[in-house]
Amino acid sequence: SLGGFHSIWLNFNIEKTNRIFGNNWLLCVGEMYLREKLGKISCFIHPACFVQAHLSLFEHALSIICQEALPSKRICECYSGMGVIGLNLASFSKEIHCVEINPFAKQCFDRTCSFLPQEIKNKVFFHPTSMEKSLRLLKTSEVIVVDPPRRGLEAFVLDAIDQSQAEQLIYLSCSTNSFMRDCSRLLKNGWHVEKVFGYLFFP
Repeated sequence: SLGGFHSIWLNFNIEKTNRIFGNNWLLCVGEMYLREKLGKISCFIHPACFVQAHLSLFEHALSIICQEALPSKRICECYSGMGVIGLNLASFSKEIHCVEINPFAKQCFDRTCSFLPQEIKNKVFFHPTSMEKSLRLLKTSEVIVVDPPRRGLEAFVLDAIDQSQAEQLIYLSCSTNSFMRDCSRLLKNGWHVEKVFGYLFFP
């Protein structure tokens, strides 16, 4: 018995940077993945992957994204993490491309997909690389979903959005300051805001 714990891990970080965790993880006891239902998808989660702390509120935001996303479109989810948003959009979308540089995220994505129906597996794709190397995907998408870290979108991502064929941009932000900066740039280049929803993920 782990006394109520799911698993116990060791993380090794030998770099002198502002990163909290290193890339090396050792499972001491317990299971490799935590399984959590997020939206309509039962997701497998590795401790190296980011998950919102307030799950019920995130699920509410997720339901709004699914409600607002244009159906039957080719979607690119940028900074996708484990692909939770993209996988929830897959059932009514033409194609989903998730872009995330964290190598552990692909493991979670693949494990989650292994339990999905074949018709969903056939139209979801994970690209374990940086946004800088994935601009072609972004430019050819009809709907773009971005969920960037607190620093917001890089200038080259904003450029690619402006050059894209996208009919819709869904922006899930965790920093008001970077969102306002990015929003100002997008508005100047012809985008307009249709709806805004506010959430307090860390009450």
